[in-house]
Amino acid sequence: MRLYIASNGGEPYVKGVARAKGIDSYFDRIYSAGEFKTSRKEELVEKLLLDTEERDAVMVGDRKSDVRAGKANGLFVIGCDFGFARPGELDGADRIIRRFEEILCWFDIAIRK
Repeated sequence: MRLYIASNGGEPYVKGVARAKGIDSYFDRIYSAGEFKTSRKEELVEKLLLDTEERDAVMVGDRKSDVRAGKANGLFVIGCDFGFARPGELDGADRIIRRFEEILCWFDIAIRK
């Protein structure tokens, strides 16, 4: 399984946070709106999917823009209701999880769809 980050943030910030948190090595590539000059996350995710030729991708996020980007690109969307999401912000996600540990079972289901 390959992992990517798709963030609306600027490149130095997004990559710097991943590096500072010690998680950058878990990801095959970090995509940021700042690096690719995209105005919407839908465009950024589309670019990621085209670049990587991923077919069995799942979108995971805690903001409305994550849900929109995933749905716009035909992805199964897992909403994380333990981060920055406000009530109703994850409406439209295929599944909503409330603890990170819940994510593994949904990956298997999402990939099989």
